[in-house]
Amino acid sequence: MAGHRGRDVLTRIRDGGDPETFATVAGIRATTITLSTGLVDAATADGAEASRVMIARAGTKRCEVSGAGVFKDAASDARMRAVHFDGASVSLEPVLPDFGVLSDRQAGP
Repeated sequence: MAGHRGRDVLTRIRDGGDPETFATVAGIRATTITLSTGLVDAATADGAEASRVMIARAGTKRCEVSGAGVFKDAASDARMRAVHFDGASVSLEPVLPDFGVLSDRQAGP
């Protein structure tokens, strides 16, 4: 794969439709992109041994992107403010141009 600038990131938000589609709301210059995973430990005090018992295919996935940038337009700014101040749970997708989407769904912009 050819090299590219990985610091230019688009932010897309789910539009609430069915089927699920995403709309670009902002562009940022990423300073940090962190991907992490966590395991689910199902060990109990009644277990035969004091070893950890992990649940297969279970766990947490986390993607954090930090940086500064601009919103696409006033409507995008208003949408993100509403999401933040309403405490809504929404799906966001960071998109790295010429690389793909950081998502557990199919890769690609």
